[in-house]
Amino acid sequence: MTGIAGSFEKAVKLMSEVLAVRGKVLPVTLDNINLCAELEDGRVVVGESKIPEEVKNSKTPIKRVFITPSDAKPYPEVLDEIEKADVIIIGPGRPLYKHYAKSCVQGGC
Repeated sequence: MTGIAGSFEKAVKLMSEVLAVRGKVLPVTLDNINLCAELEDGRVVVGESKIPEEVKNSKTPIKRVFITPSDAKPYPEVLDEIEKADVIIIGPGRPLYKHYAKSCVQGGC
């Protein structure tokens, strides 16, 4: 969709219109980020799709989740909307932890 819309930002807005989304769907950042998980055994798994696979295969719990780079800048409109919001609904998502980690871009937590 990014190729059609010309940018990730425009693609998110276009998909919201196509799907007739109520409310707003905004990217947390326009920076290229990776979701990472540190497992209880100290290993770090990089990649949203790789984390649940590794946790399941190794039967090792997640100790913490984080994003790299850690200095990703929040999308300015997100900060404005968070300040104005009465309620913020997070979900649904594959594993919900991805939402928490991605909300921790610099200035967003």
